[in-house]
Amino acid sequence: MTGTVQATVKMTCQRCLEAVDVPLQTHLVLGFSQSEEALEELPDALEPYLLEEEEIPLADVLEQELILALPIVAYHPACQQAEYQTIPETVVSEPEKPNPFKVLEQLKGQVKKSD
Repeated sequence: MTGTVQATVKMTCQRCLEAVDVPLQTHLVLGFSQSEEALEELPDALEPYLLEEEEIPLADVLEQELILALPIVAYHPACQQAEYQTIPETVVSEPEKPNPFKVLEQLKGQVKKSD
């Protein structure tokens, strides 16, 4: 099966977080078979596709090919980034925790006095 699939899908713009239309186009060069042994014999130019049933699920094949053609990120060619506001952090003073080595320091002081 050879051919070209074209579609326009809506994705979320990663800059402004609004919907953006993304045109997709992919070329198909598929070789179908019902056995893995026959798939191994296909020419390297064909992408192997194992059929689980006798009928070719054309909609599923096209959907999978379009999903593979999706870009990793989508964005409008000229859009403004969303303005983010930072909330100032309120400084909360934490109670001072006791130093666990303070006891050792006191013991060390007692050892020096006894020498």
